[in-house]
Amino acid sequence: MAALGAVAAVVAAASFLAGAPMVSAANETPSDPARADFFQGNVVNCGDIGLPDDTLAFANGADPIDDGNVSGVVVANTSSIHTGEGQMVNVDDPKNGAVIDAVVVKGGNAYNQYDTSSGTPPANHVPPVEDTPTRYIAPFNGGGNVPAVSHWFICYHDGETPEVGSLLVSKDLVTNGRNDVPATFSIRVVCSGGLDVTFPLAGGESHVISPISAGATCTVSEDQTGFVQPFTVTIDQPAAIPAGGQSTATVHNTFTVVPITVSPETVTAAQPVAASPVLTG
Repeated sequence: MAALGAVAAVVAAASFLAGAPMVSAANETPSDPARADFFQGNVVNCGDIGLPDDTLAFANGADPIDDGNVSGVVVANTSSIHTGEGQMVNVDDPKNGAVIDAVVVKGGNAYNQYDTSSGTPPANHVPPVEDTPTRYIAPFNGGGNVPAVSHWFICYHDGETPEVGSLLVSKDLVTNGRNDVPATFSIRVVCSGGLDVTFPLAGGESHVISPISAGATCTVSEDQTGFVQPFTVTIDQPAAIPAGGQSTATVHNTFTVVPITVSPETVTAAQPVAASPVLTG
């Protein structure tokens, strides 16, 4: 009997390593059964959901998607399902003749799949048939709550091969020996097409954002909350994103030395001394 138990354990482990679906101990449950099909486990590409010939547009966590054909963003959950709890995904209508086949939203150890025949009863729940904002959510977690999005992706076919580029954001920092300068700075990049990302950047570091639709215009800003005067901030804004190339932006921070003000000493004027008369006789 012990040998049989050992064999069973090996088989179970092999099944897990092979990617076989496992029942989650967290007990995720369906959150949007009218529109989505609920699945335990993890998927990361279109082949995993039976669409191996589709084009994949993938995003980690709350990152947005915009490859020129399909786009979307992760925002706070304002759907009618547990409003104000967790996050949701809004997917835009496709462009350039692209046809969306499925949208997957994962949170915890399970995912919701919205597609052309998902939900109960089965129906088309992807844009443009599904009205925007789409308000897609992940399954309920073990506590019965709408979770944050761990990753999400769009699978689509046709459409033009998107022209994309990238943006390199650099940090130029001059401290002048100040010890009250932040270790990292919060940088935000907002681009036409819906891309909106925030990331930390230390002095001398750079960060690449890719892909970004060619021709997109981006604005770089910095959160200056908590900075101690005196300082100056200038930002070299990027040019439009070139197809197959990279635009650049630089955030310059200069923290100047606090001038030391010396109070002038009070100088007391010398008082005249009365001369004693000299008597002669």
